[in-house]
Order: sequence, then C-alpha cells, then structure tokens
Amino acid sequence: MTKLRVVSLRSMFLQLPPPPLKSMMNLRTLCLDFCKLDTTNVSMIGSLKSLEILSIFMSTLRALPSEIGELGNLKLLDLRCFVSDGLPPGVLSNLNRLEELYMGKNFSERAEHAELNSLPDLNTLEIFLSAEYMPKLKDFRFDNLTRFKISIGTYAGTLDQYHFQNELVLLSSDMGMLFGIGLRTLLERSEIITLLDMKGLGRNLFDELDEKESVNWKELLVRSCYELEYLIHRALPGKRFGQLKKLTLLRLPAMKSLFTGSVVKSFVQLQELGIYWCSQMEYIVAKEEEEGKKSTERIEFPKLKHLCLNDLPMLRSFYPNSDNVAIESLFHRQVLLPSLEMLELLGKNKVHIVDCHMQVGSFDQLRYIFVSDCGLLNLAAAAQLELFRSVQSIRIEGGDALEVVFDLEGLKAKGEQAEVILGQLESLKIHYSSNLMRIWKMVPKGLQGFHNLKTLQISYCGSLRYLLSPVMVNLLVNLRDLRLVNCEMMEEIIETGQGYPEIRIMDDIVTNQEGEEVIVFPRLSRLVLFNLENVTVFYSGKCGLQFPSLDQVHISNCPKLKFFCSGPLCTPKLERVNTSKDQWLCMRDLSTRDIECVWMGDLNKTVQHI
Repeated sequence: MTKLRVVSLRSMFLQLPPPPLKSMMNLRTLCLDFCKLDTTNVSMIGSLKSLEILSIFMSTLRALPSEIGELGNLKLLDLRCFVSDGLPPGVLSNLNRLEELYMGKNFSERAEHAELNSLPDLNTLEIFLSAEYMPKLKDFRFDNLTRFKISIGTYAGTLDQYHFQNELVLLSSDMGMLFGIGLRTLLERSEIITLLDMKGLGRNLFDELDEKESVNWKELLVRSCYELEYLIHRALPGKRFGQLKKLTLLRLPAMKSLFTGSVVKSFVQLQELGIYWCSQMEYIVAKEEEEGKKSTERIEFPKLKHLCLNDLPMLRSFYPNSDNVAIESLFHRQVLLPSLEMLELLGKNKVHIVDCHMQVGSFDQLRYIFVSDCGLLNLAAAAQLELFRSVQSIRIEGGDALEVVFDLEGLKAKGEQAEVILGQLESLKIHYSSNLMRIWKMVPKGLQGFHNLKTLQISYCGSLRYLLSPVMVNLLVNLRDLRLVNCEMMEEIIETGQGYPEIRIMDDIVTNQEGEEVIVFPRLSRLVLFNLENVTVFYSGKCGLQFPSLDQVHISNCPKLKFFCSGPLCTPKLERVNTSKDQWLCMRDLSTRDIECVWMGDLNKTVQHI
C-alpha cells in the first residue's frame, strides 16, 4: 500500500473511517468525483502531504475543510462541488505550487484578494466572482493565465470537466471598470465571450478594444445591452474577427444593424448567426454612412451555415438593395451565402425571403427551412422556387397571413424540358396556420418535382378544405408518412372539384391489369386522420385507390367519415385500424403501442364501423 499513488472513486457515498495514513503517505492523486462525502473525516486529507492532484468535482459535502491549505505540493485543485460554505479564508495562500485551480462558485469573497495573487505558478483558473469583488483584483496578473473560464456576476457552469475553451462571462458589470483592472487583455484572449446586461458599452461594442490585428474569439453572445446600436460601426484592421464562428445577439432594443459592409470581410469564418428580439433591427449589414450614390457592392459570408432571425418586426433586408424594387426581400443578388444550410425565420418578421433577381445556385447548400409566425402570404412564388432545389426539409408554424405555401402560378411545365421543383424535398410539416387555404396552388400539368417527399404532416390548419389535387397525387411517388390532425374545415383529402372533375386530366393515368383507372400511393406505409370533424371521404372520385405498402392507419374523431373511397380499394398489407382518441399517441409509432384496434375485413367497412 505504501506504493499507492492514485485513488479515484466516483458516484459513491463515502463515510471515511480514520485512514491508515502510513499506507497513503505517497499518494499523488485523489479524485472523489460525484460522491456524497461525510465532512467529519474529510479533514484527514490534510495529512496527505505528497498530494499533487485533489478533485471533489460535483460531490456533495457540508463544508470545505481548511486542512486543504496544508497540501503544499498541490498542483491541481478542483473544488467545483455542492457545499454550503465556500473555501475558508487563508487556505489558498499556502498553495504556492498550485498551477490549476477550479473553484466554480465556491470561492469565498471573505477571503483576502491577496490569496489569488499569491499563486505565482497559476496558469489555469475556473472561478465565479461578483462584480463588486472585481476591483480587489486590480493587481492580479490575468495575463499569466493560459487557460481560464471566468464568470463575473453570473455563474456559467461546465459539463466538460477540464477540456473547456478560454471563456469570459460578464453580467451587469461596468465595462470601463473591468478594463481598469486589467480585463482588457483577458477579453481579447478569450475564445468564448458572453456579455449580459452590460453597462458602459455606449453605441458601439468595440470602441474600447485595442487596435490590434485580431482577437481569438470563436463564440460571442450579447444579450440585454440596451444602449448598443451597432456591434461594430467603424472599419477594422485586417480580418480582426477571423476566428469567430458563432455570433448570437438577444434583446438589443436599440440595435439597428450589426455592422457596415466594409466590416464583413472580418468575419470570414462565421458559421452561425442568431439574432433574437431586436425590435429596431432594419438591416443585418448596413451601408456605409458616406455612401450617397447607388452601390453595387456585394457582401459575402463564405462559411455561414446557420442563420436564425427571430422576432425582428422592423427588418427590411439582410443588406440594402441597390435595385429599385417596390418591396425589399431578405435576400437579393447582392447577398452571397454560398454555404448556408439552415434558415430559420421566426416571430414577427414580415420580409419576403428572396427576390426574383437572384441567380440559380445561390442556395445550393440550403437543406432546412423553418418559418414560424411570419407575415408571409406564401413561402415563395413560382419563379423563386428553383432557388430551393437542394432543400430537404421545410417546417412552417403559425403565420395568420399564410394562405398558400407553394404558389405555382405562371410556372411553365414542358414535359422533359420542365424544371424540377423541390426535387430534394423529403419532409414538409405545417402546423397552426389558421388561414392556410392551399398547400399547392395552380399546379400545371406536366410539372416535375416533389418526387422525393417522404413525410407530409399537417395540423391545426383550420381553413384547409383539401390536401391534394389530382395533379399532385402522381408526383408523390415516395410519400411514406401522411398525417392530418385537427383541420376542422377539411372535407376531402384528394380534391375532385374546383376545376378537377376527374383524374383524367392527368397525362399519365395509371391502370391496373383490368384496365381500370387507379390512383396509386406506392410507398405510403402510415396514414393518420385525427380530429377532422368535417371530412367525409378520402377520395370521392370513381378511380380506384391502391396502397400496396400501407400497414399503419390511425383514424379517430372523424364523425362524418362514413366511407374511405367510392371506387375500388386495395390495401394488401393492412390488417387493422387504430382508433385511439389520444392525439399524442396517434403521432407516435403505432406498431409499439397497445391501443384500440378495429378491422372488418377491408378499410371501407372498417371506416363505416368506427
């Protein structure tokens, strides 16, 4: 036992007995992480004079023992634990070999500020301090730290025990005071910066920073800084923020734009941009104030992958459009985002997404679109849909102005020469759009597109009367999952009226072996019809319906549904219909749930029985 060097115990309840100290005198590392410790015997740690590493990370104990101060050989001390009182005063002063200190919220501000200053070899610090305590650290050599995570005013905990990036979190502090105690260097050396409710920023966040070539920031979050009008409002030397990958701005009521066009080149590595609840934001990027003439300058974020704009009621465009247009759009030909993969427009944004002058290929990396509660009449007009040719998933929630998702009026379909519309789209989900009248409007014969759509989910769309026109049916050859929930005005799933008297208007009518005309959903395996109080039939036309892959059907709360279709019906794999009245249950995997089932031999008879 005298050769024992390392003891590591995790997730244990330890009532430590008086230890055989002679057998542990050479112990170098003691880790008691995620444990519940009996404070009575924790004080024995002070006898382990050779100890170099001591960790009680995420453990629970009544109080930190002052005997820790007797461990003069300690190089790493991790006291990020759950304890009523912080470290007693005077303990740190004796640990003059300490290199790494992880305190979390357990640094007692009763301690003399000289305690931190008395650690000459300290190079790593993780600690929470109040803003009021910071002036006491005016002599602390922050520039000696190579790794740090310092929270001032609010504690930013960590799930990753030691592999964190250099991070500085500031809440309700005065920026001028912090610079006065030497935090300027620390701010510029940080990799993750969080500024919350800061004072003394003025109109421009970066006026106080040194004029240096670059900073190390990789992530920046700014929230509730009420005086801030711009992130940057002057030209910067070189690519000063060339390492910044994530930028998040929240609740900045005075901010009108982030910066001007000349600053964009400083953000060549930016991958994520999120702007939330900025009530005066008009442009993401503004033009230079001295620009009086028409400019054709283009701005580009070459690596931006994720853009989220949430509740920006005054937003006019990403960047002012030099073209004379009646209505500005978020994106136009002067905005280049060649790597954009995810676009989220949430809240009170009323801006159109794209204009008609953008070049095809501008969004070739775009995969996901999420629109919520926006004032859009439609997602995009026919001429603009080709810009979204790589999109795989579209999700729409809310938006009382939304009447049509895909307005195809004016789209020319010319057989083999026709453009393929949304050929990569796999998932379409629309929820809580109360005035939505149509998913697809003015679908021309011969249209090519939507052939990869696998999931179609519609819920709480109270004005929607029909889902599919006959022209659309033949396009959805890969549809696997169809769910319609709480659409109270829906009458029929496949429309036969409104200019579509019969399926015969389609050029490529499918016939079975007997020559009968049929509508086929070749891959549809799951169908949910829930709480559709006015639906009377799935399809009332004379053509037959074939569902060769259908094996899960859920029909519930559809009181007017008396039969499924009027023509021949084929569902060779279907053996039951689930009828649970639990909405959430019907949206889950039907095959693993013990819910009420009905089967009367075929789907038409079963529907009559429900």
